[in-house]
Amino acid sequence: MPLLAAVPPAPAAGGSPLPPPKASAQPSLRADFDEARAGLRAQTATALEDLAEACQKEKAYLQRDLTYDAVLKFDPDHAKARKYLGYKQDRKTGEWSRPREYKAPRDKDHAAALELLEQRAGVLAGHTDRLLALLEEHRADLPKARFQQEVDELLDADPDSERLRAMVGQVKVEIDGQTRWMSKATALTLTQRKEQRAAWDEARSGAPEPAPAEAETFETELGVTFTGVVETEHYRVLASSGKGEAAEVARLLEALTTWMHPLLGTRHSQGQVRVYLMSAKAGEDFTDKFPGIAATDRLRYKGINGAWMASSERLGVWNGTKESRVDQALRLIISYALLDTYGRTEDGTWVKGGMPGWIEQGLGIYLVWQMAGTKLSLQIKERDSSATGRPDYIENLRDEDANWITLARRMMGGARKPSLAISLGKDAMAMEPDDLLLAYAVSAWLVEGHEAELVHRILSRCGQREATVKVFEEELGMPLPRIESALIAWLDEVRK
Repeated sequence: MPLLAAVPPAPAAGGSPLPPPKASAQPSLRADFDEARAGLRAQTATALEDLAEACQKEKAYLQRDLTYDAVLKFDPDHAKARKYLGYKQDRKTGEWSRPREYKAPRDKDHAAALELLEQRAGVLAGHTDRLLALLEEHRADLPKARFQQEVDELLDADPDSERLRAMVGQVKVEIDGQTRWMSKATALTLTQRKEQRAAWDEARSGAPEPAPAEAETFETELGVTFTGVVETEHYRVLASSGKGEAAEVARLLEALTTWMHPLLGTRHSQGQVRVYLMSAKAGEDFTDKFPGIAATDRLRYKGINGAWMASSERLGVWNGTKESRVDQALRLIISYALLDTYGRTEDGTWVKGGMPGWIEQGLGIYLVWQMAGTKLSLQIKERDSSATGRPDYIENLRDEDANWITLARRMMGGARKPSLAISLGKDAMAMEPDDLLLAYAVSAWLVEGHEAELVHRILSRCGQREATVKVFEEELGMPLPRIESALIAWLDEVRK
């Protein structure tokens, strides 16, 4: 069912319905839209003129002038409307102006005025509905800017139309005693952000205190001296830097699973996960001696900061700072939970290709930022900005305090914004900076601005490697251009 549905025309003054606009012989052509639109505007102006004359007969003089004012929105040169409203035309420039001495008249019959006001609202609502139906019919023929211009003009003519606001996906919200119209996703975000933050704070404060433990025999033979070993129900954490880091990471991971599973629809790992935390220097010895790592991976891990999770119960993280180790541990637990929940076939094997890049990167980075306030595990395919003309703000992605929602809003409002279809179709290692930023924005928009059940369905289908664009269009109920417009509207409204 189209979002902008056609409805029967509302009655004009005297109960006569507006005639339907002239049907175009070739509705796919923009010229036919322009012709039909012009015809509709003329019909609406005539219906309003008839209504204004009815107001005059009923001595509803204020309603008469308000109706003629509405006439001018559809027929700016309407002589009778200009006369009643006291406009004067400059002989040289042709511009109309209303003198300061104009005073709005009063209605003589309150009951008649109320009825005429309702009739005017009906005419405007009928025009809105029929123009929206035309826009929906010709959406593929109209540039996005032209489509938005038409919607903006409708809102200018009838700003309080709940039907129009609903048709463009907006709801009325009261903030600090003031009423505002905003997208449904933004309105839901205002509620869900608070709820999700409260749930995370509760999960973190309620995480159990890890119990001290001893390194097992095979763990003492991994080339690393683990000076801190702790256990919780779902995690066994060993750290080369001592018990403090091990306990902190164990609590965070327990809180993560408590918070994440309802939010993303993921499930706990079947067994206890062993997490090994160490310095970057120790990572080389660890990967040399840990069993089950492929020879090519051992060679690739040498001399770099990194993290590795070969299966659900083994996670190794080696990096130069504690913050980076925490960030990577959270990212990998999130990634594996998503893969284990949504990335398996019916026979239990992995779906070829793993999770789509926008989930692996965008959603993972977004969630870790919400929990730990860090974005330290970025996999970006660098490119030469001087050759591509990439905006300078993309370079800010690695800044510790960079607000990615603000950066995404600037990017999507620019002339060189990335293609949503292309960015959402890339694998993790192929994502360039603008792809990563867009994936982050999409993830935040989905998680904060949509119901959890819808997010779960999208993750489930995308995890099975259905085409992301197809999944989004079917689950969100709108074509890709409208999805992009909804995302941009959300970025404009949430601000950060």
